[in-house]
Order: sequence, then structure tokens, then C-alpha cells
Amino acid sequence: NHSQHHALKLTYFKVGKAEREILSRAAGGGSFPMTPWSSRLRNGILYLPNGEQVDVKKLKNSVRLWPDAEKGPHALHGVLARKNWQVVESGPTDGGLSISFLFNSTTDPELIQLGRFTQMTKHSLKSGVLTTEAILNGVPGGTGFHHAFNLPNRDDWFVGVPADQYWEIDGDRLPLNTWPQDVEPAQDVRQLTSLKDRTFEINFTGLRADKEGWVTALFYNPKTNETIIVRQKIDPYSHMTLWVPDAKANNEQFKDVGSLQPVAMAPGQHLGVPAVTHGLSTIERRFLSREQARALLNIPARSESRQPGHPPGSATVPSHPARGESRVDQL
Repeated sequence: NHSQHHALKLTYFKVGKAEREILSRAAGGGSFPMTPWSSRLRNGILYLPNGEQVDVKKLKNSVRLWPDAEKGPHALHGVLARKNWQVVESGPTDGGLSISFLFNSTTDPELIQLGRFTQMTKHSLKSGVLTTEAILNGVPGGTGFHHAFNLPNRDDWFVGVPADQYWEIDGDRLPLNTWPQDVEPAQDVRQLTSLKDRTFEINFTGLRADKEGWVTALFYNPKTNETIIVRQKIDPYSHMTLWVPDAKANNEQFKDVGSLQPVAMAPGQHLGVPAVTHGLSTIERRFLSREQARALLNIPARSESRQPGHPPGSATVPSHPARGESRVDQL
């Protein structure tokens, strides 16, 4: 109903009679936008382009606090998904299905404090591929999508993200104000890496994209060959968050959850240009051999590229040759 308003969180899509649900319905699961900031904010402070500081902790209905849900003192990514979105279009399109939602900050007494902005989000399902398009217009900011998946018997699964760098975090799992660091063995998931007895909460950058600008990451189960593939256009999604939560430290509902999150805003980054952010990402479930899964990750490093945010003359993204040592947790 185009006249109705809804919260925006996709928790279910299914292709074919035999398909299982791949999106997690756990708290923090499903697929939803992280807008208008897509990373954690120290002490809940967001810096606007005019230099003004906004304490987002005061936006009670627009923020989730961290690590204490009541006291903070920090803020998690934006939770625009909780807001009222208007359905502007839905129905069959070109052999598939699509639905489009619009959020306008002028309708929200809290978020209008950040300025006038809109976000259009369109989910399209065709040939088993879910495409999510996000257009953020007005407030110069960052957006991202939180894609969380069901990974039955998670210890059987592997993950792969073609990332050469990551953002360091502190003891509160907040980004440090430093340049990205080259991945070390503890963060290196450029090869298929086992999730057995592992948890991850890493903000990756230095992503390797194909010639068309697509970055491909995946979860892979070698026992069943089931593969969950997440692709994102590197412009503007030049970062990706890998989240494999610790069920014991969080909640048992997370024990079989894993998340790959396209992100346009670097951790700790202030709101700034561009004024229009147009992001594309896709989700797909396939059955692949190990060799096929490996091949999706086999993207050469772009040694001459420079990471967004690096100052002129800074070091380029390094090209890492295959390591000589073997790792028991990689395929």
C-alpha cells in the first residue's frame, strides 16, 4: 500500500520451493540500511560538514547505544531502518519483482536536526539474485547495508573477503583515528577461512574489485557446497564489515549468524562530500565447488590504487604474494 509507512528491514526472501531462508531473523539480523552514518561513533558525537557537533545519544528513537544499551556512552551505526518509510513502488518488473521505499528527514523530528535528506531504497529480485539499490541525497553522509545470514552449524562454514587492509579498533571496539593497516594473519580472510571456533568484528578496506568495479565476498560450506555471495560496487562501498558474533558474549540466537556489510563511510569518518551516494549490492545463494568459490575471491591487488582518505603521497595498497606458510583454517 503506497499510502502506508513501514520500518525498513528485509527478513525474508525465497527463490524456488526447496530454498531455505538465508537471512537471519535474530535481533540485528535481516538486511537493513545503516544511515545516515554507517560506523560507530565515539561518545555518540557526529560531526556535520559545517563543523557543528551533534550528540546523537539525544536522538532517542534514532540511535542504538554501545556498549550499554541504556547508558552508552558510544553509538552504533545509524538505524534509519526503524523509521517510517513510504512504499513508492512495488510489483513485477522485467521478469522479476521489486519494491521501493522512500525516507524523508523532514517527516522526522529527530533526524531533521542533521539536515534535509532523503534515501530511496529499492529491493529487486530476479533470477535468484537480490539487488539492493540505495540513493542517499541531501545530507552528505554515509550509508551501508547490514546483511546478516543464517549459517546452520556455523563451524562448518568458511568466509572469504578480498581485502588487503583493515581499520584498527580499541578495547571498546571503536575505530581508532589511524590510517588503515595491512591485514595480518588474524584478520586475513582473502582465502577461504574457517569459522570454526572463530568470531570476527572487522572493518575491511583496500578491497579488490573486478574490472567492472564489483567486490565479491562470500560464506561457503564445503560439506554442502552452499555459498552465500555478497557483491558490492566499490564506488561508493569501499569498505566491508565482517561480523561473526560471539554467541556466548552476546546471545545464543547469534550462534549461527554471520554478516557481510557493504559500507560507504570509513570508520570514524565525519559527514562530508559527496552529497549524493548511490550504492549497489547483491545477495545470491548458489552451490559451488571449492575451486569455484576460490575463483570468486581470486582478484588481483590493484597496487597502484590509493585508498579513499589517504593523503597525497601516502602509501599505496600493497600487493601481497601468496604466503609460503600454510594455515590449517584455510581451504
